Amino acid sequence: VKCSRIEEFEEDGIGFAISRAFAPLGRAMLLSRRAVKKGGLYFHMKGDEWASEFASIPSQVCSAWSPEAFAEYAVSGRATKMALVLTRRV
Repeated sequence: VKCSRIEEFEEDGIGFAISRAFAPLGRAMLLSRRAVKKGGLYFHMKGDEWASEFASIPSQVCSAWSPEAFAEYAVSGRATKMALVLTRRV
């Protein structure tokens, strides 16, 4: 486990990543494309606005990433649902 800024990772140095409260999906994918190796998995922990973020991913970002899946979950004490979005580096 490494807690660090994405810019500090070497090129293709990440095979698996998870982030929370980092950036909107499209921006997170854009900023991390150099660091995450091809075939790498990146899980994004998102709040209740995840669907609008997902819909606004720029198409050019999808040339490097494949948004594949999501799962909603509830956090005890919170009224809103959360989501886990999976993107795969292609």
